[in-house]
Amino acid sequence: MDSLVQNANPKLQLTPTQFAAIEPNAYILSQLSQRPSSNGVPTRANAREQFEFRDMTVTVGGFTHANGSSTVRIGDTSVVCGIVAEQIYTSEVPSWDVSQASVSANKRRRLASSGKTLLDNDEETDQAYDNEESRHIEDRCLLVPNVTMNTGCTPGYVPGAPPSEDEQSISNNLLGLLRSTRMIQAEDLRIWYQPPNLDAGESDSSNETQLPELKAFWVLHIDIMVMSYGGNIFDAAWTALVAALRHVTIPYAWWDVDKEIVLCSDDASKAHKLSLREMPTSCWFSVFEPQPRPASQDEVARGSLGDGWWIFADPDGYEESVCEENVWCVVSKDKNGKTRVYRAQNVGGSTVDSEVMHNLLQISAKKWEDMKSIIDEVVATGSPRAVAWKGKSYSA
Repeated sequence: MDSLVQNANPKLQLTPTQFAAIEPNAYILSQLSQRPSSNGVPTRANAREQFEFRDMTVTVGGFTHANGSSTVRIGDTSVVCGIVAEQIYTSEVPSWDVSQASVSANKRRRLASSGKTLLDNDEETDQAYDNEESRHIEDRCLLVPNVTMNTGCTPGYVPGAPPSEDEQSISNNLLGLLRSTRMIQAEDLRIWYQPPNLDAGESDSSNETQLPELKAFWVLHIDIMVMSYGGNIFDAAWTALVAALRHVTIPYAWWDVDKEIVLCSDDASKAHKLSLREMPTSCWFSVFEPQPRPASQDEVARGSLGDGWWIFADPDGYEESVCEENVWCVVSKDKNGKTRVYRAQNVGGSTVDSEVMHNLLQISAKKWEDMKSIIDEVVATGSPRAVAWKGKSYSA
């Protein structure tokens, strides 16, 4: 009889997979507390250190009918980006005024007289020209990013449904970041016409009295498709966007006076790349705050940044489902190596203080150097080729 009672109440045992599914909060905390790495830094449930990023693969090219394209895979997250350039005539722009192009037109004429171009003369770029650059890109909607979740990218996505909140949020953040960083120069998207100087004599070939006319713009349609959603989707989308922009080729275009249309050359040697000012890098961090917080001071001391909470760099989908607070950092470096901060933002909480934020920005600046070298390498190859990057752990 005793043996029957014992068999009727067997000891309940859960596998790690079951434990992770039933109690994700406790599971992540148990990994941080019980599995420190050899250097004393806590190890996350995915075997990474706190500030260790996942492996990445970047590929550019491969899309026949796109002006620029890329594919980025970060861990189990993969996205595809394609950029198509289309023309919009200034005559089709509501309330277009020719005087709106006066700043850049005068600047083009002034620099042409000295044998320079707009893009070679950053030191002389005044505030009026910068304002016009921003106005043309923003007011004319020359950059149109759109994010789409592919069928099967995540179990939570319903095929045929209207754009989800994630899709709209990522698209808006991409557009806002493109505008705030001003990485794309409006001059690359303008199509000019230089009227001949009919009043000049035969011996005078100067067109100095004739201002160039802005006839059309290039509009960049940026389509990003999420093929697999495995966490930290924004970093993957932004990296794919930057790589695709570096790969974009704009054909040589001119205004045909007789036909009154813009014509494009098929000669690839006359096409030009985008002259990106900078190449900002996005870094996403998640704040893990166990509930309830660990009572042991030993657990608090090992690896946490504060009173019993941890920060995870490049969180995967499982960690994102547990963490409510996130930190978004976007940084870049100029030619002199000075770090520029475009985003330093808490999302969903206020646990991170200014000191911790400063450390996360330092980590982001270190990652920027690796991301730039990766994209430089993959773009320099010319033909479609993947460049792999082994994820590493950074320290502030």
